This record gives sequence, C-alpha cells and structure tokens, in this order.
Amino acid sequence: MCTECREGEVIRYYEIAILGSPLPPLTYQSSDLIETGTLVGVTLRGKMVRGFVHKEVEAPAFECETIKTVEPLFFDRSQRKMIRFISQYYTCSLGEAAKLFHPFQANRRLLPVSVETEISLSSKQNEALAFVESHPVSLLFGDTGSGKTEIYMKSFERIINEGKSALFLMPEISLTPQMRKRLKAHFGDLVEIWHSRVTKKKRMEILERIREGSVRIIAGARSALFLPLKDLGLIVVDEEHDDSYKASNRPRYHARDLAIYLGGVREARVVLGSATPSAVSYAKFPFFRLKESYFGGIKHFLFFKDHEGIDERVFDALKEVLEAGHQAIFFLPTRANYKYLTCLECGRYVECPFCSVGMSIHRERNALRCHYCNYMERIPQLCPHCQAPSLRTHRIGTAQVVEELSSRFPQYRFVKFDRDEITTETKLKKVLKAFNDHEIDVLVGTQMLSKGHDYHDIRL
Repeated sequence: MCTECREGEVIRYYEIAILGSPLPPLTYQSSDLIETGTLVGVTLRGKMVRGFVHKEVEAPAFECETIKTVEPLFFDRSQRKMIRFISQYYTCSLGEAAKLFHPFQANRRLLPVSVETEISLSSKQNEALAFVESHPVSLLFGDTGSGKTEIYMKSFERIINEGKSALFLMPEISLTPQMRKRLKAHFGDLVEIWHSRVTKKKRMEILERIREGSVRIIAGARSALFLPLKDLGLIVVDEEHDDSYKASNRPRYHARDLAIYLGGVREARVVLGSATPSAVSYAKFPFFRLKESYFGGIKHFLFFKDHEGIDERVFDALKEVLEAGHQAIFFLPTRANYKYLTCLECGRYVECPFCSVGMSIHRERNALRCHYCNYMERIPQLCPHCQAPSLRTHRIGTAQVVEELSSRFPQYRFVKFDRDEITTETKLKKVLKAFNDHEIDVLVGTQMLSKGHDYHDIRL
C-alpha cells in the first residue's frame, strides 16, 4: 500500500496528469482512496486545474499539495490505454493526450432498443455487408455512388439491435447536415452529431445523453472519436483517405489510425470506406470492391488544352442541363479568382513574404491573399521581382467561375461553395437546403463540395 500515516490519518500519494499541460504527472496527496483514472481538482502555481489520477505511488521525499476535489467522472480502462498510446506514439504528455477525451460518468448500462429501417440492399451490397461483418478491420472500396452509405446504415441498424453503439467518423463538417438528415430519418433520436462548431450548450446536452445511454450513434468529425460511448460495437471511418483526419495541432494524431487502435481496445469492428482508399489501407486490410453505381450515371472524360478558362463544351453541356430544368455541380480545387499571379518575363509568381507560397487573387477586394496565414496586399501592377509589367493570372478559381457562369447564364443562380463563402454551420445548412429545394441551379465549390452530397437531380 502506497500510504503514510500521520497522527492516525492515512495519507495516500497519487501522480496526477494535468489536462492539457505539457508537464509530466505531478505528485499530490489525499486522505481518500481514489481510483485510477478519476478526475480531480488540484492547484498548480496557485491556480485550480483539472487532472486525472495516473497511478498511486510511494510517499516522496518532498512535501506535496493536497488534492482539492474529486469529481464523479473518470477515464475508463480503454481511454487510459488510448491516452498512453497517444502520448507515446505522437510524442506528447499524458495531460495533452487526456485533454482530447471526454470522461465517463457513473456506470449506466444501455437499455435494449429495437430499430428497423426501410433500407433495401442489392445482392452486391449484401455481399459487402457480410464481408465487413466478418472482419475486425476491413476496407469498403466503393466507387462514388455505389451505395456505401446504405451499407453503413444497415450496419448501424444491426449493431443497435445487438444492444451496442456505433461511431461514424466523417472528414468534413460540410458532410454532416445531409448525413444528419439521413441518419435521423432512419434512427431518430438515437443519433447525435458532433464536431468543432457545436455550441458549448449543445455539447453538454449531447454528453449528458451519451452518458445516460440514450444515444446509440454518434456521427461527426475526428473529435467524435474521444466521446464516452458505452458498449461500442462499430466504428465507420468514411472517406478514410482524407487528409483532414490528421490533426494539425499537438498532439498531431491521425483519427483513422486511432479509430483502428480504438476498435482493438474496445473489441469493436472497424469499417474504412473510400472510393479512393489510401495505399496503406489498401495494402494492409482485407477489402471488398464495389464498382456498380447504386444510382446510375454516365461518365465522360474531356481533355482541354486551355486550363485557364472554361471550355465552350462545358458551357454547351451546362446550357443543355439547365434548360431541361436540372442542376449541376462545378468542382475545382482552387478558391478565389485565380491561384497565382505569375510574371511572363522572369517566370516567378507573387509570394507571401511570410510563407513563401504563391498568393491568390481576390478581385472583389482588389487584393492578393495568402491562404496559409491570411496576409493580404494590393494587387500589384509590376512584378515585385523584376519590375516587368507582364503579370498573368494562373489556375482559375471558384470566384472566377461563378463570375463567368453568371455572365453567360444570368437567368440562373450560381453559388460559391468554399471556405471563403461557407464560414459557419448556419451558412452551410442554408446553402445545402437551398440547393436541395432547387433555389440554386449550380454549386461551384472546392473539395468540401466533392463528396457526401446525394442530390439526385444533378445531371452534370
């Protein structure tokens, strides 16, 4: 027993990992017997902070401060194992790793729930479902429109009827409004959506519902991985190849890899889904190939010599679709009007003075803007490197496409869908709803538009 007796009182000593702190665990004392993983309140440099009990230790040779409060919250065994792994693998402190997680409360078991969806799978989809259910980790390698989402939904239905819960990870917040609608249609109040833009009040409501066991499916971005889901039976990682699963702040974890690790710790099946899977997942895990289109469609590949403007064949095809009363999506990888401003004399482009990357042209502001640090400056008339007046735009962007399409077809509505335009979840919902209601004819967007939206009146 790691204790010390003082005047009849038993004193225990604990290593406490301070949440969010880069410090190693610090030793505190208490007369209480506190379980490993329990959240506590302690003082650090005169301020109250929160931490969790890493372990009980022998009495040190120095004086220790007393643990001030003991909370009715705890990190369970699987969370503590994840915290240790993140700390070691991604090179951070236990406290920094623990800050990612939301703790469990008093143990409440999930009540039996029965659901039955109206989802009907094709024979190939049923094969895929049987395949992913027979492997602890599997890759669902399905073309866009092949019906991966329907397989996910059927998997959720089965896991709920087994008395377990499911986690559905998506790479972009932009995927959540429509996915919320589809999940709610099938599973009602058993579903909650979690991502960085959920308000603090709503987060507290969701956490309470998770802890009381009334939520069976959590769908959201990478932070949903750290919620205290009970009896986790299934983890689906949609668009598993996407770069946004990699955190840019310390600890710089990869949510897909952690989902696989969590599946092993919690004995939950993991399904990775993608139309363009990462080479690692393709080589490492058993996969099922879905090629057929679930909704039907025709693909044409056209190669244009001039990549700086919109080819007339695109205008012609768009005109035909719009005059027939249908919708279209115009996808390209560049925001603003143009990606670069390049000098024809010296061949160099105008760079950000801080990031050494080319700055994008935003004509509505008459400015060049760095998409890394947001530095802005007026569009120059002369090359800053050789002072030549021969500056040329390069790589057309979403803003320029909207301008050109609106000029050619003024009777139709074209809306930009990128990070410059979609800055809040409210705007996101508003634009997607307007598109679904046919108030918008064409969406022009970047990668946040390229996946996860199933609007079946799109003909181009």
